[in-house]
Amino acid sequence: MKSKELALIFLAGLGLAALMACETGDTCDIRTSGIRVDYEAIEEGGSTRARAQFMYKGTSLELGNCGDTIEVNGVRLNSVGNEFPVTYEANVDATAEGEFVFSFNREDEGPFTSTTSLPDTFAITAPADGDSFSRAEAIDITWDNSDGDFMNVVVDADHLLDFDETPSDTGAHTIAADSIETFSDHEDEDIQADLILTRELDGTVDPIFDNGSTCLGKVIDQISFTSTP
Repeated sequence: MKSKELALIFLAGLGLAALMACETGDTCDIRTSGIRVDYEAIEEGGSTRARAQFMYKGTSLELGNCGDTIEVNGVRLNSVGNEFPVTYEANVDATAEGEFVFSFNREDEGPFTSTTSLPDTFAITAPADGDSFSRAEAIDITWDNSDGDFMNVVVDADHLLDFDETPSDTGAHTIAADSIETFSDHEDEDIQADLILTRELDGTVDPIFDNGSTCLGKVIDQISFTSTP
C-alpha cells in the first residue's frame, strides 16, 4: 500500500476517534445511580460561578427533555455552548450559611442534593502581574492566608506543555528551573502565560450518584507573565 493511502487511512482514523471522543448521551436514558456528577463552586475575580457536568461510563451527558434540571441555591444552571464535556453554569451567591447546594431535579424522583462551601480566600503576592522569567531559571511563588493543606499550581499558555503541581499550602512554592517547557519550534520564543493558583475544599455528594462523583468549592487567583528562553 502506498504511503499516501496509509496517510489517508491514518487521518480518517483520527477523525473517527475524535468524533467518538466527543460523543454525548442523554440523562433521560440513565438511572440516577448510574450518573457521575462533577460539581464546582468557583470564586474568582470577586464573583462565584457554579458548574456542573454529568457523565456515564466516560460519556458526557446532556440534560434531556424529560424534566431533568440542575439548580444551585435556586438558580438554574444553563448549558455553556461548545464545551466538552457538556457543562452547565451560572453565577450564584452563597446561602446565608456560606453554602452552595446543588439540586439535581427529575420529574419522577429527587431532588438529589450535594453541598459544598468555599475555602478561605487568598491572593498571589509574588510574582507580580507582568513579570518576566526565563524558563532556565526557577520561579518563586508566594501567597497570603495559607492554610496548611494543598494548593494547585498551573502554568497555562498556547505554546507551553501542560504544567501542574500540587504543593503543600504553606504560602510559598518554587517552580524548578527548566520544568516549564515549550512545544517544539517554540523554544526560542517569548510566550505570554498565566500562573493560576487554586485552593479546593471537598463537599458532600448525594450518595445515590455513581462512585467518583465530586462536589468541590474552589478559590482561584492568577497573574500573567512572560516566559522567556
